[in-house]
Amino acid sequence: MKKAFKEHPEIDFVYITAAGVNGTLQAVEEHGKKVRVCTFDDTKTIRDALQNGSVLATICQQPFEQGYYSVKALFDKVITKKAVQNTIYTQLSIKVDQSL
Repeated sequence: MKKAFKEHPEIDFVYITAAGVNGTLQAVEEHGKKVRVCTFDDTKTIRDALQNGSVLATICQQPFEQGYYSVKALFDKVITKKAVQNTIYTQLSIKVDQSL
């Protein structure tokens, strides 16, 4: 992230979709310019960053449900020979500091 800021100082929005939240937030702070940050998932680090204003919002998925329904669909298809849906939806939410 530090390299990205050095090469592109005009960056004003960062979306973190995987690990690296701590390092990215540190780089944003060291950058010294206003950079809005959006993340993925709901962890203690992200909750703290939402509360202190370092993160604008986070998109939360349902990892347990995603895993459960994937394994269930596989079991139903292979073991019980049941028809399975082509698409299975799980709920997601967007959290901001006011929704914690």
